[in-house]
Amino acid sequence: MASTAGLIPGVTAWRWLFDNFQTNFSRHPREGGGPSSISTWIPAYAGMTSFVMMSSISITNMTAADLAGAQSLLAELSYDIPMEELTQRFESVMTRDDHAVLMAKDDTGNALGLIHVYVRAALEKPVEAYIQSLVVSKDARRSGVGAALNQAAEDWAKNRGLKSIALHTQIHRADAVSFYTREGYAEITQSRMLRKKL
Repeated sequence: MASTAGLIPGVTAWRWLFDNFQTNFSRHPREGGGPSSISTWIPAYAGMTSFVMMSSISITNMTAADLAGAQSLLAELSYDIPMEELTQRFESVMTRDDHAVLMAKDDTGNALGLIHVYVRAALEKPVEAYIQSLVVSKDARRSGVGAALNQAAEDWAKNRGLKSIALHTQIHRADAVSFYTREGYAEITQSRMLRKKL
């Protein structure tokens, strides 16, 4: 691992982050492809002039054993979902071969973030990957966890031959818009989501 001493903020620091971003992919046991485990060292920004190393994280396919961690993460975005309902939703997602839910954990097993990505087929749009949700614990934000999860989703999509990835985010969430812009996403349109109960 390269030394972090003497780094300056801005381009040099971010270039170091990506140049030293190490991943080890293994194939998805059920789908035959995509990341099922990623061992990563994530530099955490610690002040204006240097990085420090936080513990290694792992990104794995979410299992039922991760539901409590997922529930806590979703609650941070004001999605207060009862465990029984969350379990049913998770089981429904996992019956679909074109969905993946990946979870980031620290070396003690604590949940740091999750991402849900799936293949969206449509007539008026190209078949592409779609990020349904990405949430990072408030204690792990701005440490590279979100970028690692996003990269894992992009690699999952590439392994399926998809050429693009899309998502929606709320306009007032300036921090989220800024994050996705840094990750290379471009705004296509602004729209409203409507729902009708059946």
